[in-house]
Amino acid sequence: MWVILYLGISLYKNNPLVLPIAGIVIVSCFATIFSINPVNSLLGGYKRYDGFASLVIYICLFFVTVEYVRLEMIGLFINSIIITACIMCVYGVFQYYGYD
Repeated sequence: MWVILYLGISLYKNNPLVLPIAGIVIVSCFATIFSINPVNSLLGGYKRYDGFASLVIYICLFFVTVEYVRLEMIGLFINSIIITACIMCVYGVFQYYGYD
């Protein structure tokens, strides 16, 4: 949070999703604190690292994307995601047939 404030990143860039995301973070934080196994809720379990820490990282990525990806960059952004996904799919097929 201090890094965001130090860099001067505006989290409220007229985005209607800021308040619902803040609500999700608050509810998830309370769920993590009051869970039966807080460490597992914070970090996730074995082979499923989907705890509160992952949620916070995803939300930070969302805010960085909203802040720095402009409308004219969306085409490049989507193309890079598609190319990366295609490379991963080809690699997955190679792994399936034992060529890794």
